[in-house]
Amino acid sequence: MKEANPFDHQNDAELGRLLREHLEPAGHREFVARVRRGVLLHRSADSWDILARWLYPGMAAAAVLGAVVGLLNDTRSRQHHEIQAARGEPAAPWVAPETPLSRDVVVRVVLEGR
Repeated sequence: MKEANPFDHQNDAELGRLLREHLEPAGHREFVARVRRGVLLHRSADSWDILARWLYPGMAAAAVLGAVVGLLNDTRSRQHHEIQAARGEPAAPWVAPETPLSRDVVVRVVLEGR
């Protein structure tokens, strides 16, 4: 090997040979052949097959997430109404159960964003 010089731009042939000798994987051709055989064996699975395998777990996760969000929303809504009742504030007219929803109330709620 050459003497170490940080400003030398020439390749060190002996160092390169030693690195290739020690870092090159053993059995590289056998590994490539094994990978290619595996790809050919499992070639029938396309992206739709993979997505189909995710369908039921994904639906179950969405159902659980929907239930959790619904429970949290219901809990927050109940807490909000309890706080309003404790303060003596009247409930909003579109929330009060004795008031039937009319088209005007629904339009007002949508337009005002409440």
